[in-house]
Amino acid sequence: MKHILIAAALLLSAAVMLPAAAQDAEFTAAIEARGGITNDLSDSKKIALDEPSRAYVNISGISDMPQAKTDELHAWLEFFDGRGNYFKKRIIAGAQGNSSLLHPKKNIKIDICEDEWVGDKTTDITFGSWVKQDAFHLKAYFTDYFRGMGAVCYKIFDDVIADRGDMAHPWQRAGVTDADPAALCHPEGFPAAVYLNGQFYGVYSWQLKKHRKNMGQDKNNPLHIHLDGQIFFFYNNFNWADFEVRNPKTLYCQDGSKYDGDNPSELMGADSPAYDPSNADHVNSASVKEAILALSRCNTELNTLRASGMSPDDFRREFERRFDVQGLIDYTIFSSVVNNADGWFKNWQFITYDGVKWFIEPYDLDMSFGNQWFGYYTMPAEYITYDTPGYRRFIIPSGPAEYIHSHYADELDRRYAELRDAGVLTPEAVKARVRDWYDRVGQEYYDLEYARWPQSYCIRDMVVDDAWEWAGTWDNYSNIPDWDGGKTYIAGKQCRAGYMIFTATRQCKNRYPIITHGYRDGIDRINSWIDRRFDLQDFYWNYDLSKDPFAEPGGIAPAIVPADADASVVAVHNLAGVRLTAPSRGFNIITYSDGRVERVILP
Repeated sequence: MKHILIAAALLLSAAVMLPAAAQDAEFTAAIEARGGITNDLSDSKKIALDEPSRAYVNISGISDMPQAKTDELHAWLEFFDGRGNYFKKRIIAGAQGNSSLLHPKKNIKIDICEDEWVGDKTTDITFGSWVKQDAFHLKAYFTDYFRGMGAVCYKIFDDVIADRGDMAHPWQRAGVTDADPAALCHPEGFPAAVYLNGQFYGVYSWQLKKHRKNMGQDKNNPLHIHLDGQIFFFYNNFNWADFEVRNPKTLYCQDGSKYDGDNPSELMGADSPAYDPSNADHVNSASVKEAILALSRCNTELNTLRASGMSPDDFRREFERRFDVQGLIDYTIFSSVVNNADGWFKNWQFITYDGVKWFIEPYDLDMSFGNQWFGYYTMPAEYITYDTPGYRRFIIPSGPAEYIHSHYADELDRRYAELRDAGVLTPEAVKARVRDWYDRVGQEYYDLEYARWPQSYCIRDMVVDDAWEWAGTWDNYSNIPDWDGGKTYIAGKQCRAGYMIFTATRQCKNRYPIITHGYRDGIDRINSWIDRRFDLQDFYWNYDLSKDPFAEPGGIAPAIVPADADASVVAVHNLAGVRLTAPSRGFNIITYSDGRVERVILP
């Protein structure tokens, strides 16, 4: 490769020579092409560097990257920041993630050691304004053409909350005074070109983990609770195995065993046969358990209060005692703009600092901008997910998020307008964040990435069996049966395959519709997606009601025909499909007795 040959020629005159193990490798050439090493920090136990535009990472001493979460591979890591700063450290490496483990290019977790791969002595490393850490994640973003849209979205979320100043983060709003001032309560990332034994392996995002220090929490404080996983237990479907209690530490289970976050089970309560009231860890476990159970009862309690005839103001006070409204408003608007479709079930983080009031923060934003976890295609801006009807307003349908829409609609509209008017949430600002990441990775490394990972769906065309054609829509997806190899399909019949709808072009049997998954992504697609998304958001948040997304070609609503004066209203729905007792502020779908449907926008 051209850049390697040029850089290799520079080795003869290099002022600082690289370690012998890296000589004549692609990693060496990449470093020398960028000026070489001028500051070797390998002997430093505390390292502080500015956030790199693009880092260069070489992992050596292992034959392949870790493939399983249980892997604990002993390896070496070399880090070069592109500005002359370099260090080499021992690491313990494993694979990281859940659904991402199904992809050939895995996420990597690294623990940095100052001892012989024991992990008791570690290196303190700080990048830019991040909290100090001794372990990081290398995120593969295999289903994302840009190899980092999740990291981009963390930057956009930072933009959204920035105007809240010293109340921007949960620990600040909770009044925690001893938290690390750098605690973001969500990850951050920067691009990294990763090499294996000196040979290019892939483009990654070097990221902060969900560490308690970044959450502003104390591992020994039983009121500082952090929940991670499937937090969807607001409707009598509580299961301790669905989520992990990441903080505090040293907890015990109901059966008396130590709590293991990798294999979570019910926490110890005071009713456990093994409970010892003189054991502080047992007492803490029971305290944490009660706080989590109280969270699981919130929906029932709030619904009961609302049904009791409580005034709206009193109800809001009860809600705000349990949940952080400022944070929920920002999280909801941010999620709607970027289409954080996976952020209301298992990829939102719940944290509390007093065991009563809960704060929600984003995590794992890889399904933003139309990306899908399985990676077969990207969704148009009009859809939330493949099984959600198009042109539906983004409403997080779980627990506290539902109350934000039903009881804080005016605040949501005002906050969206504030962010739009301030230039924070605009098509131009969001595109700039995407473009910054794209340029930091650089075309050279995108070319290397896709030469190394040609099986990526996002750089190839989908090939469909000639007995089928893609329906071109996801509407009515939930009502269409999955493909059945034993069934005979006649022309015009439909099935679901690969999370898409296909229509038979002729009679066929045992012919799967998709031969090869694939689609073509790039900067033009995502720019167009952002423009279209903001047209919808402006309409949904009542920011610019002159923008009617349904009036454009492809809209789902029919042309409006004024209802006859003697036709009566039989139903009123909002944009989410929820039936209303009367037309309300904003968008209404009105069905008349003569069968006609009218769209009405009320100021």
